[in-house]
Amino acid sequence: MYLKHGLIYLLAKIAPALASFVSVAAYTRWLSTEEYGVYTTLLVLVSSMNGFLFGWLYVGIMRFWNAQDVSAEAVQRLISFAVVVISGCVGLLAAGYALLAGNTLIAASFFLLFTSSALYESYQRVNSITQQVRRYLLAEVARTLLTLVIGLLLVWVGYSWTGAMGGVALGIFLTLLFSGGIWRYLRVNWREIDYAILRKVLLYGLPLSLSFVLLDVIFTSDRLLLSFLAGYSEAGQYAVAYNLPHQIIMM
Repeated sequence: MYLKHGLIYLLAKIAPALASFVSVAAYTRWLSTEEYGVYTTLLVLVSSMNGFLFGWLYVGIMRFWNAQDVSAEAVQRLISFAVVVISGCVGLLAAGYALLAGNTLIAASFFLLFTSSALYESYQRVNSITQQVRRYLLAEVARTLLTLVIGLLLVWVGYSWTGAMGGVALGIFLTLLFSGGIWRYLRVNWREIDYAILRKVLLYGLPLSLSFVLLDVIFTSDRLLLSFLAGYSEAGQYAVAYNLPHQIIMM
């Protein structure tokens, strides 16, 4: 069983890596270095924020999913509560940034991708914990193909980096829509939230998630700093050189 599951998870990792080679080859020809820099910077920022704000939840649900004193339904409700509340707070911050900086398009793209990524990661963590490996693989392959096809199509018709971002967000939302995951985690019954379980998950998950946050800072801070100090164009050139060997290592 372990070998079979391991091979399935390996396939789930290979599919996005192969798609990344195709997207890099196309986007670097259809987008300017600055446009590609905006796209990759937003992806890195969303990934970092997702790990920072939801790391405790991902670690906690792995620990308490099959616990005798915590039901799976209670954990499901906790996921819904965390995704809705944290995404709402991030949405307010994005709206504030849009008003202050005037970059409505960047703020909206960031919020949509952050929310869709949070939903998808929660859905896949539950699939992994419950050993739904085929569902995990199908969701990953579907997300990869939809993201690639929609993104390439939108960029090709002229939507620039917003098309690439839209491809990622739409690919995730469509995958969750057809799998039922999006409705599962957007239904929140505030009266049924068990705050004792929330406290348990926070106390267990926060210390462990800090290590993941520090690793994320090590691996992503360079691109964020480069975007801030040197501009999106330099970040775009750096991202191409970084992404290719990184995907080979991931495979």
